[in-house]
Amino acid sequence: MRLLRALVCLVGLPPLAEAVDPAVIARGRYLTHDVAMCVECHTPRDAEGALIADRKFMGAPFPVAAPAFIRSEDWCVKTPRIAGLPGFEREEAIAFLMNGARSPRHESRWPMPPFHLTRPDAEAVVSYLMSLGPRPAGGPP
Repeated sequence: MRLLRALVCLVGLPPLAEAVDPAVIARGRYLTHDVAMCVECHTPRDAEGALIADRKFMGAPFPVAAPAFIRSEDWCVKTPRIAGLPGFEREEAIAFLMNGARSPRHESRWPMPPFHLTRPDAEAVVSYLMSLGPRPAGGPP
């Protein structure tokens, strides 16, 4: 495996993803689509308001203005891309989801809820989002 990773590095291909149990990825999909519903805010919508399936988790304008009791600079105007979790190391992303979505390098804005996931759930979410891989902002899923 080391030789394969070294060859991938030498020819300039992206690093190989770690093998993750498909059941863990399926749990992460369930959590992000059906429980926490991350897909609803982090995916752009078409003119009719439907999620654009081939742009899942690629970031989107947030459709609701800040309420009067929250400073506008503390409100999310555009949700970030979370497909592939750019800017996060795996353990950092897990800690982010376990510690109320706050970290020294990543500060979320309202209305992102302060998640306090269990480690297995945070690992599942991170595995799923990372499985979506790095892809260009306009590319297919």
